[in-house]
Amino acid sequence: MAERFEKQEKEKKISYFKERKSFFNGEGSNINSNNSNNEGKMIVVTPEQAALAKKVCFKCQGMGHIARDCGNKVTVSKKEHRMLLAYLDQEEKEKESTCLLNTEEEFDFEEFEGQEKITPEPEHHHIDHKLSSIFLVFATIFAMANAQGLKLDYYKTSCPEAEEIVERITKQYVSHVPNFAAGLIRMNFHDCAVRGCDASVLINPTSSNNKTEKTAIPNTTLRGFEIIDAIKSALEKKCPGVVSCADILALASRDAITTINGPWWEVPTGRRDGKVSLESEANALIPSPFSDVTTLKQNFAALGLSAKDLVVLSGAHTIGVGHCFIIRSRLYNFTGKGDTDPTLSPHYADWLKTRCLPIASDSTSFVFMDRITPKVFDEKYYTMVTQNRGLFVSDATLMTDQETKSYIETQVKTKGSTFADDFAVSMTKMINIGVLTGSQGEIRKTCGAVNQ
Repeated sequence: MAERFEKQEKEKKISYFKERKSFFNGEGSNINSNNSNNEGKMIVVTPEQAALAKKVCFKCQGMGHIARDCGNKVTVSKKEHRMLLAYLDQEEKEKESTCLLNTEEEFDFEEFEGQEKITPEPEHHHIDHKLSSIFLVFATIFAMANAQGLKLDYYKTSCPEAEEIVERITKQYVSHVPNFAAGLIRMNFHDCAVRGCDASVLINPTSSNNKTEKTAIPNTTLRGFEIIDAIKSALEKKCPGVVSCADILALASRDAITTINGPWWEVPTGRRDGKVSLESEANALIPSPFSDVTTLKQNFAALGLSAKDLVVLSGAHTIGVGHCFIIRSRLYNFTGKGDTDPTLSPHYADWLKTRCLPIASDSTSFVFMDRITPKVFDEKYYTMVTQNRGLFVSDATLMTDQETKSYIETQVKTKGSTFADDFAVSMTKMINIGVLTGSQGEIRKTCGAVNQ
């Protein structure tokens, strides 16, 4: 039985690499691949067709048909092959973590034998506090900019299919790797926290500027850039020089969350792309996972966001992962004496140590931030926080402020009665921070580089 299962998994992995090229071209699997006129249009389907649309082909991993009806004979390039390998490996890691977390209730914490203690250097943002204060002043100015140039259906005439293309490609990626939803939301917030929502986080380092926001400490673990690039490529073919990368990021973040059955919110468009991207600003302005609640409230206030927005947007930690290197000092050397953060649940800390070993060179290991329902957008993150199982210091500290604590306890008590609506409201505020409109900025030809 084990050999047959291993053979099936191997065959599945090989067939996965035969995924249609259209996945990377923003077209996805098509029930009627011969009808090219259907692209981008709303199609009325029967209940039977709707049910079939949810089927996943074992042969090609496409949706909308089953293996015996699969006509996919398209090969992929070496680059696409490597991308598929990365997707599959990440998904396998996520499945492994899911299997492990399902055993939590059966884990005998009392029999756990402590890990060997070492004293690695604590991982913190080494930012000059005076410099940080100066940047916060500038951040406040950017946050005060209004969004009068934004409106719904901004591209209705100039690129009518723009939002449909963004939604379609986003869903293709997130359906394959659900954790992309967390990546895009985080990327969107990190972008808006620095110079406003201008897609400056997407700019790649160059010989003339080798330290962009992308290379900043908080952004080294961002993921989802390939989704934005794929969307931009498709839009440039359809409507060259029309849709901004800033709008793409704002729309894709929303569409990624709705793909995993999270809340929906309006995204007015008309943003333009920034031309400046500096590592130093990102290091200074993006809220740190090591910050206390007072600092976090100051960070959010500088962006025009309230304490409620802070605790609501922190709820996005209900999905996605946290990397072990960020919490290693909290587990093994919290005060520099080889100790564990005393505010962390001892049982949870013991479990984390089985996943996050005291290996300073390990920068890839991760754990889910919400171990209860890690791939469901719900209020269970708040349950984790009330149980002293918030992964980061910035999570745990929310219980030390009366306003944020009250919100958390209310969501736990009412099973998230208002969380989805609150999240939509806070996201609507966030995506309007310091936007560029009109003749400001530019419409980049590619999201990773300013126009020349």
